[in-house]
Amino acid sequence: MTTRQTLSWNQIVHTWFGNTPVQEQRRYLRALCIMMLDGLLSAVPYLCAAILLGSLLRGAQAVPPYWTVLLACACPLLRLLMTSSAQTALFMEGYRITGQLRSNLVAHAMRVPLGLLARAFPSERLSRFIVHDLRWVEEFSSFGIAQQISNALLLTALVGALGWLDLTLALLVVVLLAVAVLVMEQIGHRMLTSARQQQAQLEQVSRHLGELSAGMPVLRAYQDDARIKQRFTQHNQQLRQFYQRTSWKLAPGLLISNSLFGLVMAAALSFAGWRYLDGHLDGAQLLIVLAVLSTLSQPIESLLAQRFQALASKEAMAAHAALLAHPALPDGHAEVAAGEAQIRLEQVSFGYRHGEPVLHNLDLDFPAGKTTVIVGPSGAGKSTLLQLLARFHDTSTGRILVDGQDIRAVALGDHLARISMVFQDGLLFQDSIASNIAAGARHATPEQVRAALRAAQCEAFVDAMPDGADTQLAEWGRNLSGGQKQRLTIARALLKDAPVVLFDEMTSALDAENDHAIRCALRELLPGRTTIMVAHRLDHAVAADQVVVMDQGKVIDCGSHAELLRRCPLYQQLWSAWSQGQSWQLGLH
Repeated sequence: MTTRQTLSWNQIVHTWFGNTPVQEQRRYLRALCIMMLDGLLSAVPYLCAAILLGSLLRGAQAVPPYWTVLLACACPLLRLLMTSSAQTALFMEGYRITGQLRSNLVAHAMRVPLGLLARAFPSERLSRFIVHDLRWVEEFSSFGIAQQISNALLLTALVGALGWLDLTLALLVVVLLAVAVLVMEQIGHRMLTSARQQQAQLEQVSRHLGELSAGMPVLRAYQDDARIKQRFTQHNQQLRQFYQRTSWKLAPGLLISNSLFGLVMAAALSFAGWRYLDGHLDGAQLLIVLAVLSTLSQPIESLLAQRFQALASKEAMAAHAALLAHPALPDGHAEVAAGEAQIRLEQVSFGYRHGEPVLHNLDLDFPAGKTTVIVGPSGAGKSTLLQLLARFHDTSTGRILVDGQDIRAVALGDHLARISMVFQDGLLFQDSIASNIAAGARHATPEQVRAALRAAQCEAFVDAMPDGADTQLAEWGRNLSGGQKQRLTIARALLKDAPVVLFDEMTSALDAENDHAIRCALRELLPGRTTIMVAHRLDHAVAADQVVVMDQGKVIDCGSHAELLRRCPLYQQLWSAWSQGQSWQLGLH
């Protein structure tokens, strides 16, 4: 989770309006000004009633009663005409601007180095922040801020009326309200802290339930009911204990907040009564003061109730600014160099954290149009190397060249346009099969999609689905087998038709049928492309043009399969272990 920081309201307004078109800003501010006027007009009926009451008690006709009544009745109608369109504009612009905040956040997250993003906002935290936390900003900007300003102006008008009657009483009310606001600020911060802790507890229980749901077949097979109940009971008790601690911690604050307005009013009324007994107020003025004080409850209670929303919105904007503060991968401005996709690494080192290198001074060449297989023990840095080639991160030292040009010299989008990547887990999205296949070629025709499916050995199982290529996939493609998902990702790479293809252990743990189908798909994809494949199955290395052996972030050796079998002890060990594994599998049949 990213470090929390504090922003002033000035900074929040600047962040919120930062990338908003001027016309939208003006529409929003115009609607906000109308709501401010609405707050002033809302005080008019109360003031008219107080003035009328005072006039009647004094028997004076300084203000004609019928004009007072007419003005009091006209204000609600005027407010209705003014605020109906203004409130709609606030809703529309508030939701639109907050939607832009979400879009900016996602766009920035797409350009932040993946390791940095994972440390700042894990995927589930990022999604919850975008959907849930920014909802506070959405509601506050579209409704809460207008209500706060309206109630603040109503309160100001009523306190001003008190000042007209008795300045000392008005000053006392202002001081009492200032103290109340400070107290509520502290209570609000404590409630926010408790809300964050509650969310963390609920997420822990949710993860546990998700684990139970996903692992139900294993748990049933091993009849581990007792351990399941014990773990869930433990989480349940932790949640209950948290609520008990929170209740004791927040109880005094909630008691104070619930009685705060009553205390302010009791003090103000007592002081008004003392001023009447002291002769500073006559009977008519006292009744007007009592009438005005009684109407203070509505704006004060609304302001206090909306304070938590304002604080939650402020904190969400601070977290938004903190994520945007993480530096994105910089864009170069050079044109992509023409060539055949020859890749070279020069003294490349990289670490996810400062002082903890994962790759050490790599010097490597990946010949254009050839297949290179990278092998090595787990943790050797193989997948990290692929991520550097795709520029998911920038190197700590050294450089990566494509056709003699540093990949940082061109725009990130231009670099990614020349790369297709088949991920280890066959990543697919909750969309149609056709849309998933066309991820890198959005203007592809249905015929081109069909040709890619055919070449990747997907046509048969896709045609067997209810809607063919238009079939909607479940989340993460869960309604497909692992082999089917990987074949679809190969179809996606085929359709993109990029000169560089990166594979990350894409044929591990496959059955014979899927393995054969994928090998057939690869024969369609690989020719003429610069292919770099991370693999644990060393049969891929036999036919590769080049094999790179890595261990502990270093290149141990590089050559053909036959050459490495003669001279590289680590490769000999890997090949021996893999061969024995194959023999063991054959012995089972």
